[in-house]
Amino acid sequence: MIMDSADRKFIKLALVDAVRRGVDLSSEKFENEFLQIDDPETILNYVILLNRRCPKAEPYIMEDPSITFRYAKEIIKDRWPEAEPIIAKDPCAWYLYTRFLGVIGRDVDVWRIESWV
Repeated sequence: MIMDSADRKFIKLALVDAVRRGVDLSSEKFENEFLQIDDPETILNYVILLNRRCPKAEPYIMEDPSITFRYAKEIIKDRWPEAEPIIAKDPCAWYLYTRFLGVIGRDVDVWRIESWV
């Protein structure tokens, strides 16, 4: 499903409204339905609302390097070695990721990463 910014905004607003109404976004049924959207940014917004790691969503999130970086920063809040090859594909996302790691006092082997790109 191809989504434009209006679709994304609508889904984000619908999720926020569902949270306000007390809908259980973490239920298995809702999660499975939501993952059918197949849009990394929208799925990231869903996971941010859950405010917890969502392993089922990670393959979708890892389709986009910048979304992968945001997931690492906002949800995992630490180094995410499995995703580093994906993040490294986007120079801007990689720069932000390494800066984030520096802020939280973590290191990454830059020489090893050259083989990923």
